[in-house]
This record gives sequence, structure tokens and C-alpha cells, in this order.
Amino acid sequence: SERSADLALVAMGALIAAVLALSLAVTASFLRPLRRLIDAMRAVGAGDLSGEELVSGGPPEVRSASAAFNDVLVNLRLLEGKVEALARADLDDPRLGRSLPGALGRELDDSIGVLAGSIAERAQLQERLEHQATHDPLTGIANRAGARSALEGAAARAHRHGTTLAVAFVDLDGFKAVNDRHGHAAGDAVLVEVAARLDRQARTGDTCARMGGDEFVVIAEHMGTRRDAEGMGKRMADAISQPIELPNGVTARIGASIGIALSDAPNESPSALLHRADLAAYAAKRDGSVVRLAPDALTAPHDQLPMPATDPPVVDPG
Repeated sequence: SERSADLALVAMGALIAAVLALSLAVTASFLRPLRRLIDAMRAVGAGDLSGEELVSGGPPEVRSASAAFNDVLVNLRLLEGKVEALARADLDDPRLGRSLPGALGRELDDSIGVLAGSIAERAQLQERLEHQATHDPLTGIANRAGARSALEGAAARAHRHGTTLAVAFVDLDGFKAVNDRHGHAAGDAVLVEVAARLDRQARTGDTCARMGGDEFVVIAEHMGTRRDAEGMGKRMADAISQPIELPNGVTARIGASIGIALSDAPNESPSALLHRADLAAYAAKRDGSVVRLAPDALTAPHDQLPMPATDPPVVDPG
């Protein structure tokens, strides 16, 4: 009948609408995650690894592709982190210890390992060069450049914290006679032993340096009174005066003239402080007082340098 035909048409229309709606829903559920995957892949292809990992969704094929993309993104970020660590020469970065997957990952890790080894060797070489630049090759203590750097740092800290810095200038007495009589090997042995004795007398944090020849410097931070500084100088002089056995079996004795300057002027430069200690050492050598405290910075004589006395003789075993 006509009514039945109308009902059939309505039912047919409803079915078609339902099919279309279902088709659109299925298409949307497939296309949306696929579009996100394509956009994410394009971003990675352009070098942008900052995007978030894809949320699993859609048909199984799309979910599998999204999971694979997430794995690639994680590994690319790890590779990027490794490269950044190498660029910073940060060999302690934990990302360098993580492995990349697959044959290509192993090859990349091998290359990264070679680069890390080269960076480590370069860092070690740099450390050796810096050490050589600031340390005396004979005695192993600081050299003139190292002393200058240590003195500048100590002076800055003393000024900042209001503490007293002491600089002891040590000029050996009798070294030339040992060197002339027993040769350079004996002279070198004396210098090495003196450096070791000064280092043993120094406190933790003090700097011992060989300025060249037979001259040494001890930089002592947080010094107490002038009497404390004088006591330090006497202990160093006593240690140096002990017998030294030379490589040829001969025992020699040397002495030292020690001048000590204290940082008692806020505007005094480190070089001026060292110069006052040097003047005091020559004054001690001239009058035989062994240890001489420099006058304060306002009254220290800068116009003339006292002449040193003659070195005492070497003492051989009888």
C-alpha cells in the first residue's frame, strides 16, 4: 500500500543516514590520528624534536605507526642529548651511557665513544699544560706564574673577608757553594729537598712556590699576629737548616734568609706585598737575622734594595 511504501522509504532513509554517520565516524577515527601522525612526522623532519609523544588511538595500524614514531622520537632526543653533551665536553652526562637501538644505533654509539675519548684526551692535555704553566718542573711546587695567580687570589680573599695575608720570601744561603762544588745534580737535589721541607711546614691551603734559582715564596692566608708570622718563618728556617744528603753521599747544610710581609694596607697591591717581603729577606741576609718582618706598607722602604751577604760555606762530613 501507499502507507507501506512511505514507511519503507523512511526506513531506507534512516538506514542510509545511519550508514553515512557510521562511515563518517569511522573515517574520522582513522583520519584524525593519521593526521596527527603526519603532522608530527613533518615536524621531526624539519628538525623539531620538542613535540609531545603521540597518544595511542585509531585503528591498529595507526596505533602501531604512532608507537613506532614515539620510539623514533625518543631515540632521536637521546641522540640529540648525546651530541649536546659532547658539544659541552660534559663527559659525565648520563645520556652518554645510554645505548641507541639497532645496528645504526651501535654505529652511532661507537662514533660517539670515539669522540668522547678524544674530548677526554684533550681535557687531560689541557690540564697537563695548565699544570706545567703554573708549576716548577724540578720541585713540583708552584712556579712564578703559579705564585702570582695564588697571591692575587689570596689577596682578594683577604681584602673581601678582612683577614691577614702573610707572604714569606725565602732566599737560600749557601746554595751557590753547593752547586759550584758538587755540580748541578747536587744543586737540584737541594732545591727539591728545600721545596719538600717548605711544603711540609706550610698549612693546608698555603701555597709554596719556587720563584726561580734559589728563591722561594710561601703564601699563608688567615695569618694571626706578627708573632705568629715570625714563628712560621723560624720553623721554615729551622727545617731548611737541617742536613741535606746529596746524591754523591756528601752531607751539606744550607741556611735561609726569610722576609715576611703582612697585608696591613687595604689598597696595597699583591706585587707590592711581595716586594716588601723581598726587601725584608735581603735585610735579613744583610744583618744575619735569618727572619725579618717587613715594616708595614706605609713605612716600608721602596727606594733602595739592601745588598745580600756572601753565602756561607758548605759543610762536608769530617
